[in-house]
Amino acid sequence: MSIRVCLAGATGWAGSALARGIAQTDDIDLVAAVSRTHAGRILGDVLGESRLGCPIFATAEEALAQPCDVFFEYTKPEVAKANTLAALQQGAHVVIGTSGLADA
Repeated sequence: MSIRVCLAGATGWAGSALARGIAQTDDIDLVAAVSRTHAGRILGDVLGESRLGCPIFATAEEALAQPCDVFFEYTKPEVAKANTLAALQQGAHVVIGTSGLADA
């Protein structure tokens, strides 16, 4: 059984590296990606990685309509909290890699 992953910030420098790594595994499936600038496209087409066939959505809320087990957050501090809460509400485990977060 594969782990289903949603990746927010999938076309950024860290997110794209993570996506390419996921493409090399057999037990993790990237089911949805978030990138405002590439919404509506297929992640593999954007990254040049044919094994990544998942759709790209403009928001985490849209992407989380695809059932996932783990949500990776690699966006911006301004949206990281809302994205994280949305993922938790869907029952996903969350990994936050967003930089620039400050104590609230």
